[in-house]
Amino acid sequence: MAKSDSLSGTLKNILCPIDVEPASICALDLALKLAERDRATIWVMHVTQDYTGTQPVVTVPPQSQIKQSSVREIAYNRLEGRVRYQVIVRHGDAGNEIIRAADEVGADLIVMATHGYTGTLRVLIGSVCDHVMQESGCPLMVVRARQDYVAKAELHLPGIRQAAAHLNERKFQSLMR
Repeated sequence: MAKSDSLSGTLKNILCPIDVEPASICALDLALKLAERDRATIWVMHVTQDYTGTQPVVTVPPQSQIKQSSVREIAYNRLEGRVRYQVIVRHGDAGNEIIRAADEVGADLIVMATHGYTGTLRVLIGSVCDHVMQESGCPLMVVRARQDYVAKAELHLPGIRQAAAHLNERKFQSLMR
């Protein structure tokens, strides 16, 4: 099945990069619903990243190990016995590692969270979602959890800037049926 046709058929491999933030958990829950529907494998991914130059240093090895352990625990608690899944842990530039992993596992869809940074923080840290959307040949579903824990998702297809509008809770639930 061609990557551009993957959403019209059955998904086989879903890549879901996560950290331990609530938005990532929403993305994993969405990936789970899609994987249950299509009997797909979820590739849960975590990328540890060093920040250099003008970016703040926020990741040190002990914290990185704690996060990796937490990511594995989250995957186990949410997915074990429900769907097939694998955990991938990499170190490097998050956007590049996500794109590389999507190619390696033959992902039909990437489901990932955005933290919604704006202004100076976005300039300093950048947007991993933007990088993946612009550089990956794989469809991307971006999930943003709001304070009321209602997921808001956008679907991005290669070659098309934005293919689906925001989903309210009712539309989100009907998509999951």
